[in-house]
Amino acid sequence: GSAESVATITVNQFYTAAFLITDVAKLQTNSDLQRHYIEGAGYALLSAFETYAAGTLLQAATTNDVTLGTDNTVTAAKLQEGIAALMVDNAFKPGQMALALSPEAWAASVADWGALYFHHSATGNPTILTNGQIGSIMGLPIYVSDDWDGDGTTGDETATLWNKNAVGYAMQNE
Repeated sequence: GSAESVATITVNQFYTAAFLITDVAKLQTNSDLQRHYIEGAGYALLSAFETYAAGTLLQAATTNDVTLGTDNTVTAAKLQEGIAALMVDNAFKPGQMALALSPEAWAASVADWGALYFHHSATGNPTILTNGQIGSIMGLPIYVSDDWDGDGTTGDETATLWNKNAVGYAMQNE
């Protein structure tokens, strides 16, 4: 028979977004105003979660470091080096991986990636922007976030490549 593993998710993060609304009647009757507050709250909650996930879950767990040749430039060769490290050590396949990097690293790296990179607008998938994915390279979804370092300081993490199944989370309401 096959052995099944169990993953435990520790529920230890709780985020809130508060607004002071002086005229609740105006808010209740104005759907555009409601949408404004709902979008603002959603962005604030997502940002708080992303900061935690990036720093505490992903960057802190990095063990297969690849040193970049140039600050904030993840060349195709360096990306392949990182993919190979995960494939050898953990037997992950590229289809199980995702890549997140700083805006500075994304901007500096796109020119080197050439035909390996697909921007979201070239995929023909209009829903791709709802999950934060900006594109893909070698089958890896790419996420760009200011939660990765972009100032080029030695020892800081400017990009993270990880197995998508290695990080789990639970939400009360989506």
